[in-house]
Amino acid sequence: MCSRLTDDTTAPALPTNQSFQGVYLKSFWPFLCVLVALFQLPQSDAEQSTKPINLSFTIGSLSFGGQSFINVSLRCDSTVFAFDRIVCPKAMISFNSEKFGRYDIVTSVAWQPSTQSYNFATRSFPFAGGAASIALTQTFKGSDFELDFTNIDAKALWDLWFDYFPEALRDYSVDSGNLSAKVKCDARSRCQIQVQTRALNFSGINASEEADLDVDVNYSHGSGSLKGTVRLNGGTVYIEPGFSIDGSNPGFLITAEDKPIILSGDLDLPGPDRHFRIRQAAVSHPGVVQMRYEGELSFAEKISWQSLFLEIEAPQIEQFYATYVQPVIYGTTVDSLEMSGRISARLVGSENEITDLSIGLENTYFDDSYERFALYDLHGDFVLSSAANTEYSSVHWEGASIYGISVGDGRINWGSKNRNVWISAWDEVSVFDGLLSINQLSVSDFGTRDATIQLSGALSPVSMPEVMASFGLPAMAGKVSASIPELSFKRNKLALDGAIEVNLFQGVMRVTNLEIADLFSSVPRLYANLEVDGLDLGTLTSTFSFGNISGTLDGHIKDLRLEAWQPLSFDAHFATRENDTVRHRISRQAVDNLGRIGAQTSVLSSGWLRFIPNYSYGRLGLGCRLERGFCAMSGVADADEDGFYVLTRGGVLPPWINIKGRGKLVSWQNLLSGIQQISTGEVAVEIGADVPQAVQ
Repeated sequence: MCSRLTDDTTAPALPTNQSFQGVYLKSFWPFLCVLVALFQLPQSDAEQSTKPINLSFTIGSLSFGGQSFINVSLRCDSTVFAFDRIVCPKAMISFNSEKFGRYDIVTSVAWQPSTQSYNFATRSFPFAGGAASIALTQTFKGSDFELDFTNIDAKALWDLWFDYFPEALRDYSVDSGNLSAKVKCDARSRCQIQVQTRALNFSGINASEEADLDVDVNYSHGSGSLKGTVRLNGGTVYIEPGFSIDGSNPGFLITAEDKPIILSGDLDLPGPDRHFRIRQAAVSHPGVVQMRYEGELSFAEKISWQSLFLEIEAPQIEQFYATYVQPVIYGTTVDSLEMSGRISARLVGSENEITDLSIGLENTYFDDSYERFALYDLHGDFVLSSAANTEYSSVHWEGASIYGISVGDGRINWGSKNRNVWISAWDEVSVFDGLLSINQLSVSDFGTRDATIQLSGALSPVSMPEVMASFGLPAMAGKVSASIPELSFKRNKLALDGAIEVNLFQGVMRVTNLEIADLFSSVPRLYANLEVDGLDLGTLTSTFSFGNISGTLDGHIKDLRLEAWQPLSFDAHFATRENDTVRHRISRQAVDNLGRIGAQTSVLSSGWLRFIPNYSYGRLGLGCRLERGFCAMSGVADADEDGFYVLTRGGVLPPWINIKGRGKLVSWQNLLSGIQQISTGEVAVEIGADVPQAVQ
C-alpha cells in the first residue's frame, strides 16, 4: 500500500477527488502509511501469536499538500498479531504542524494482510475549537468513511481547510458561527450528511446571516442526486439553486422568524447535460406558503416537464410572491406586481402543457406597477378541467382597471371541460358611467402555446369627460359608445376580427385591422387603421377654449403604428365635408388659434376683423404624415410650393378669410405640445424649425 517511509519522505500522490472522502483521506494519509509500514515488518512464527507486544515508530518530518509535519510518531503499547489479523486497539499518533498545531490522536487500527483490508478509527480529539473524530474502512470493494464534528468554530474550520477545498468554494468566506456535522460515505460515493449550524455567517454566491440550520441529506456523487431536508430555525439565507431562466440565475432570500421553515426535496444537480431536475419538493413556510410538488421538472435553457403536480396554499400572497415567485419570473412582463390576500392553487401538467388548473381567491388584490391592469377584492374560484364533464366555478370582484379604463364590480360564472373555459353567466359591468355587456368570453387550449382568449360585446354610452380624464387628456363633451365584434388574444397578441365601431360627437369612428403585439410587455406594439365619419365639430369644440367651429368632420388615420403607446408612424387627414348640410361657421378665437399653426401670429391681431365674433368659411382641414419623429403637414389645399391652406374662405358676403400654413415639416412633439398649448390660448406651433436636413 505505501513504500517504506523515512525522514523527509513525501506521501504518494492521491487521485484528484473533490468529495469529502478525498479531502479527509489526503489529510490523514501520512498516518495510515506509517501504520501500514509498521505492520509490514517481517514476523516470526512466535510473533504470529495472540500475545500483545509494544511497538513505536518515529518520522523526523513529513511533507504533504504543501504542509510540513514534524516529530511524527506512532506508538502502540498493545499490538496483537492474531492469525491473519493485526490489531492495535489503542495507538497514539502525534505530530506538530505550523498550520494545525500540536496533535495527539488516539486511534484503533486493524489490518488483514490476506485481503489487504483495514479499518482506522480515532477517538474524539480537539479540533478548531470543538472536537472531531474520523473512521475509515478499506476493503476490496472500496472504502467507507465517517467524519464527526462537534461544536466546531466555523471560521476556524474554514481557515484551516481552505487550501483543500474545491475551486468552486474559493470565492466564499466564513465570518462566524458554530457547526456540528456527521458525514458518512461508502465506496460508491454515496453520502449521508447531517449538519447543524448556529449563528452562521458566510458570504459568496450563496450566503447566510445568523443562520440556525439543520440539514439532513443523502447525496450520490455518481448520479448527482440529492435527497433530504433543510430546516431553517432562525436567521436569513440567500440561495441560488444553480439553474438559469432566460440567462438569469434566480436567487431566493428566505428569513425565518417565529417558526422554522422546512424545505425537502428530491432532485438531480446539474451534470454534463446542464439540466437541473426536481422530482419532489415541499416547502413549509408558516404564514407565507405551504407547497407540495411531484413530477419531473427540468431547468436548462428552457423550463420543461414530463409530468407536473403542484399544490400551493399562500395565506399572504404578497410575501409568497416576493420570496418564491419574483426571483423565478424576473425580467418577464409580470415581475413587478403589488398584491395582497389569500390564494390557493392546484396545477397538473404533462408534456410541457398545463392540463388542469384550479385557483381559489380570498380578499385578493393585484396591481401592476406599469399601470396596465388592476383587480380589487377578488373572491371565488376558477377551474380549468381536462375532464369530459363540465365543471363550474365563479369569480367576483369589487373593481378593476385596464390601461386606465375603470371597471366596476362584477361576477363571472365559468364552465370548463376538455381544457376549454367559457362564461356560463355574466352580469353587466359598469365602465365609467356606462355598461359593458359581454356576448362571448372563452378560453380554448388553455395551458398550451396556442391558448386563445376570445371576446365580443358592447359598451353603452359613456361620458367623454371621464374617458379623457382617465387618459390624462383634456376634457371633451358628449358621450361615447362602442360595439366589439370579436377580439382574440393569443401568444401575447391581441387581434380584431372585424371593426370596432365607436359612436361619439354624433358621428362614428371605426377601428379596423387592430393588432397589439406583446400586449402585457413593457413595450407593446399597436397597428391599426381608423376612419371618422360625420363627427359634429360644434360638439367636439364646445368643451375647449380653442374656440367654436360648426361643420361635419370626416377623416382617417392610416397605417397607425405605436410602440409603448407612443406613435412611430401614421398618415392622418381630417377635413370638413365639401357638400356639408351643416352651416360652416367659426369663432374669432378659433380663427386666431388656427392662424397660430404655421403663421406663428394671430391673423386677427389688427384691423376691423378682430371685432367680428363669427365668420363663414369654406373648408377646414389638417393632415400629418408622421415618419421618424416629424410630421409632413397638409391642409385642404396647397397654397404654394411651401404652404397649405388650413381654412379656405366661404360664404356669399364678406368678410372672407383664409388661413395658410407656412412650411410643411414640424417635430411631432412640438406639434403635439403646441396644439395642447393653443387649446389654452398660449403659443403657436412652429413649423419648419429645427428640422434635420435628412428629414426635409
